[in-house]
Amino acid sequence: MNPNQPTTKSPLSEKKEMAIAARWEELLPWCLLDARKTTDPAETLHMFKTRHRERCIELFTNHISWKAIRTYQWNGLVGTMDDPRNEEWIFKKLLSEAIERRRSRMGRVKGQRNANRTRSRTQHKAHWERTENDITRGF
Repeated sequence: MNPNQPTTKSPLSEKKEMAIAARWEELLPWCLLDARKTTDPAETLHMFKTRHRERCIELFTNHISWKAIRTYQWNGLVGTMDDPRNEEWIFKKLLSEAIERRRSRMGRVKGQRNANRTRSRTQHKAHWERTENDITRGF
């Protein structure tokens, strides 16, 4: 390591950097197809790679999970949030929708419903027992 060379520390951990690189390898064939359609494929491919990394960093800083990044749908648009082929406005819209969805789900626990509109299991059981008794009695 050269002491005179400035070090640029990545904002992400090594594990996330490796995950971004692995994800790029998945997107590479599709980006190659689009890059070949341009006049300068090498420059376009480099732009796609840097755009992908920048978008992943932005998604991670906004605490968006890999699952949401890889499988996100908006208005019938099915794809990935980190796809560098998407235009900037599409990425910003997907990002804002994912942040809003995450905010609306904050504080929820998987398997629990809203207490105002649901009954517990024992309350359901008691309700159905009363209903069955009312039916058998003729009420």
